[in-house]
Amino acid sequence: MPRAERQVPLHLQISSHYKRKILDGEIRSGDRLPSLRAITVEWGVGLPTAQRAIDYLRTEGLVRTGPEGTFANGHRAKYGPQQRMRAAVAPAGEQVEMRYAGLAEAPAYVVPVLGLLEVKPRFWPVIRREWVIREDDGRPYMLAVSWSAPEVAESAPELLALAPLAVPEAKLIAERTGREVTWGHCGREARQVKDDGREGPLLHLPPDACVLAEVYTWGSGEDVLEYGEYVVIPDRVIESEMEP
Repeated sequence: MPRAERQVPLHLQISSHYKRKILDGEIRSGDRLPSLRAITVEWGVGLPTAQRAIDYLRTEGLVRTGPEGTFANGHRAKYGPQQRMRAAVAPAGEQVEMRYAGLAEAPAYVVPVLGLLEVKPRFWPVIRREWVIREDDGRPYMLAVSWSAPEVAESAPELLALAPLAVPEAKLIAERTGREVTWGHCGREARQVKDDGREGPLLHLPPDACVLAEVYTWGSGEDVLEYGEYVVIPDRVIESEMEP
């Protein structure tokens, strides 16, 4: 049974509880949420607090309300890098289609990020993984790619396999090499899809569509464990955590 914590506003605790269930796929798009009365009983709060929690979810576009109740608009809410790193399991209902996994030539801008070594003139090898994530109905909503240093393949050969990982790449590398993920940062921009033959076709978007693009980095001490990029189709909310 959920327990209220007084240091966080009660309505945010309640909304976060149901948001997590939506993100994890426990509550799927179209599922009915508990009634306001049921929330007041379960959480031991007043009706205004329960209503404010549902209003907060509705403001974010994660639920819709009507005479028959409150229903999840689950397709909008998606995990960002922070949530994927901390989640015990991948969100239910996601379909991951691996498109590439193996050694490749590193893009010039990735070389200094990962501190890659030049093995022959103008050639820096890197582990590259690319995948598409689909809704439970098969519609693609995210195209992602990540890079990591080639030497970690000795400890984590799964990085070279064309199969989804059980844990995020940086966490796997850290565990296998006796380290821990100690920092991370990201940057976002809204832009049109690139004319690269990948973003538009793989996400089923027209040339003038806009996407949310994010780059992220996970590291341990001075070492970068993973550098990644992804783009998301419109009408999706990427969840991120903020710590004061």
